[in-house]
Amino acid sequence: MNQPKIIAISQEDRRLHGCPYCSDAGYQVLSGNSIDSALFCQGCEQTYVVVKDGAEDSVAYFRGRKIKIQPHPNKPKPRKKRATKPRKV
Repeated sequence: MNQPKIIAISQEDRRLHGCPYCSDAGYQVLSGNSIDSALFCQGCEQTYVVVKDGAEDSVAYFRGRKIKIQPHPNKPKPRKKRATKPRKV
């Protein structure tokens, strides 16, 4: 059986941007410990993992699956600076 990909994000990213799938703020805790928690989004009904702030370098586990922690997919990306042309005087 092909299981859907579970996303793991930081607690701060969840607080600022909501669900990593739909950005909804509503959730229900499915399970948790002192480092990570599995949440169920009330908006899109997807499951995702939230990792405690400061533990982003670790790996999260959900139902025996190892999940790499990533930046929030809906987080705005910093703009690239444009190359400026030298002004002619």
